[in-house]
Amino acid sequence: MVWVIEPAGQGLDATLSSYNEKTLKLISHWGAPDTGRIVGTQAGALVLGGDGFRDCPQPSSPNSPAPLCVYRLSSTGALSDSLNVGSAWQLLGPYPAVITTNNADTTTYLERLS
Repeated sequence: MVWVIEPAGQGLDATLSSYNEKTLKLISHWGAPDTGRIVGTQAGALVLGGDGFRDCPQPSSPNSPAPLCVYRLSSTGALSDSLNVGSAWQLLGPYPAVITTNNADTTTYLERLS
């Protein structure tokens, strides 16, 4: 599967498209927040997203950063199985993992997802 993120304007009208990786035939096209990061993994396509994504907790206070979540992504754009990964800032594959930091940004962690 090939994914194309098409950001537009201020990210409010961004779209995503999925294509067959051998024929490049369009599978699906849908609107979504452009803040997500799609990664192909051995667990399938995953997305790291926060603000604008459903089922992810809201910030604990107005000045705190919004937590991020990892979702499974179907070829039609359906998100499922949200997993709160807190302050993660990068999603990696092919083995699903996220890079996070502590609250003071002094330590970096690699957390495998299973």
